Amino acid sequence: MRRYKVAFYVSLLALIGLFIVQASRESSGYAQAFRTNLNEAIQANSTFRMTDVANFEWDRMYRIDPYMPREAIEEIIGTKLKGSAELTDELFYQLIFVKEDEVVLNIIMDGITADFSSSKRMTERAASLFRIEKIPDAYAADRETVLIHNVMEGDLAAKE
Repeated sequence: MRRYKVAFYVSLLALIGLFIVQASRESSGYAQAFRTNLNEAIQANSTFRMTDVANFEWDRMYRIDPYMPREAIEEIIGTKLKGSAELTDELFYQLIFVKEDEVVLNIIMDGITADFSSSKRMTERAASLFRIEKIPDAYAADRETVLIHNVMEGDLAAKE
């Protein structure tokens, strides 16, 4: 019984720590609106412009995979990060939005809500069209996996 209590409290502290880290990364105030807009775009569309989802000022969006060290992330995005940076779970990744040399939003995303793993590492604001692909989830019959891919304007017109 004592072992279960210890495990419970250790798990609780780890969860609180995760929320603190996530809150520090998403402190810009844009995080909740971004999540809401992305979920609405996924539900309503087959394509979307990231400029409509991330409706704040940004120049570039970076997709950062887990296990990437802080120094490598800062080299990729070309500026310093505030707070902790490295994710240690394959389920999560980061989207980092940069305006000039400042991080505007660093948001932790899970691959279940929207999987950007097949999108480009860096997306320019002017080329921010994405296609949504919904496929049956391999692990849960009642759920879909949502894959998000970069699309060039000409590619989309050719498919229609």
